[in-house]
Amino acid sequence: MLPVHYLTMAFILSILAHLLLDAEESNRVPLINMIPAIEKLGAEWAQSELIYYLDPNHQPEWYVPKDQPDPEAFKTFLERTASRLGCDALLKVAFGKGELAINSGGHFVFLYRWGNQEALSVEWSELLEKAPLNQDEVPPVGSASCWAHHDLFHSLAFRRGPYLVRVECGRSENFLGLLALAEAVDLNILKATKQQPGP
Repeated sequence: MLPVHYLTMAFILSILAHLLLDAEESNRVPLINMIPAIEKLGAEWAQSELIYYLDPNHQPEWYVPKDQPDPEAFKTFLERTASRLGCDALLKVAFGKGELAINSGGHFVFLYRWGNQEALSVEWSELLEKAPLNQDEVPPVGSASCWAHHDLFHSLAFRRGPYLVRVECGRSENFLGLLALAEAVDLNILKATKQQPGP
């Protein structure tokens, strides 16, 4: 029979291997899969619109606004943004309680995925440094969350696994829609990455 410490080490290595496989699986899920369907959000939500994405796990790998006069230039802009942030993929979707415009019911979801946890931690740390000092009543969404700094909008940010999410709406909106969207995205991330709720 093998000594106890060998069995313990084998058990630990097995757990680490499963965690690595789960992380790899998480990084293969297209970002679009994390976005909730409009009918899942409730009757008050009228419409949603994909604004843009850049994601090597999705086919096609990129999408830009329909009214863009130069799609290739916008794609280059997205690639440079991803390179600057150190992320693998990014996406923006608009949801509307009425119109999609800000301060007219418009809410926006920005979703990012990192393959490098260190780069994600750096981005999260920078976001926290710029965050408002008053962090009272931050909704317990994701594994960590905060009110993000924005001069014009309400902005809630959270992270979960390899993902960082920002949900924004105009200052004339209450926080209920913001929180509903954040929780719906977080639930989809949990399902896609097979994680368990909680920090």
